[in-house]
Amino acid sequence: MSVTVRIPTILRTYTDGASSVEVDPTGSQTLQDVFNALEVNAPGISGRIVEENGALRRFVNVYIGDDDVRFLEGLETVVGAGSVVSVIPAVAGGSGEGNFLEGIRSLFGRSETVDTPTTNAKKYEVEAEPDFDFSALLISQTEKEIQDSPAILHKRAKHTVAVLSGKGGVGKTTTLLGLAGAAASQGQKVLLIDLDPQGSLSICALDNEKVPTSLEAFFGTPLANLALPAAWKQWKKQVFIVPANRALLEVDGNVSPRNHDSALAANLGDISDYDLVLIDAPANLGALTAEAVALASHVIVVAEPSLFSLRSASDAVDFALATKKGRRGWGRKVFVSINKVDQTEESVFRIKEIKKLFPNLVLSSFINHSSAIAESNGNGLPVQAVIGARAQRSADEYEELLFELTQ
Repeated sequence: MSVTVRIPTILRTYTDGASSVEVDPTGSQTLQDVFNALEVNAPGISGRIVEENGALRRFVNVYIGDDDVRFLEGLETVVGAGSVVSVIPAVAGGSGEGNFLEGIRSLFGRSETVDTPTTNAKKYEVEAEPDFDFSALLISQTEKEIQDSPAILHKRAKHTVAVLSGKGGVGKTTTLLGLAGAAASQGQKVLLIDLDPQGSLSICALDNEKVPTSLEAFFGTPLANLALPAAWKQWKKQVFIVPANRALLEVDGNVSPRNHDSALAANLGDISDYDLVLIDAPANLGALTAEAVALASHVIVVAEPSLFSLRSASDAVDFALATKKGRRGWGRKVFVSINKVDQTEESVFRIKEIKKLFPNLVLSSFINHSSAIAESNGNGLPVQAVIGARAQRSADEYEELLFELTQ
């Protein structure tokens, strides 16, 4: 029985750089048997995944296919022939830099005490392995990357736009679809990157769920290499997508945006061939949203003219402004886009509030509430693919929004 074990970048020193290892477990063919077989192929690696007491390490997540083994039988879960086992370090979890470093050091067994950035000054200690220098490994990997692939310098497109909201239901993914349709209708080449574990964008743009996803980029595969043609026949050779799946939840978590070092900026590849790149961030302001913002040249915070949207939009703007740049020299502009506008007094009043709250950030191109947009959402399409006068009016609004954003 053959099983594929996918290895995260930070553990590939045990596998001679291999991103996956084929193993043939013996015994009852449980996950523990898989890791025992992996240890034969890569001595020392199982100790970075499993504690001496036989439990999974705290900062390691393991999936069999799309299923988290913590919700199955843990190490006693039976692994079928041909299964794919993914080892995912939860290095983005916790409340900030202290937990990030704790996860890394737990994986590698370093003996260090780390102060968290909180006032409680709580400390973490892990077992000793004093000869390993994680920082040196990162530097050597970066130097090796440049030496081996000097042409790949992780280039953004001219317009790389992260779309976020801070709360659900305001039309974040709808706005992204409208911008994608506007650009594609103008003949532009568009890349969609879905970092939302909910995967609404991926559901719209792809027919097949069993495809490589943006999760692969956390294992070292360049995002540029994961792009697939979108299923929209109007723009088959123009719109591409890096899809998402729910396993992305295990690399998400609370972060301090000022301290978060982007993993995807180091695994971007060259996406400069695209005229427009649109990144769908989760509604929550966590590690995946920080990754989206770190990659972006432009950030749109989508808000609707309602009381509840004001606070979430403010939090999202603060988060976007605070997030570290993905690479030195990358600039970033942050805007607020108002969605679902109607002619009610409430809408007019809230728009004035939003403009007062963000005096220099609000885009003048509003998106009005439209039944045509609701229809396009129901069909998983940009509104530009819907026929009719109302759809055309909405399409014109997204075209104006795109022009204002990228001029």
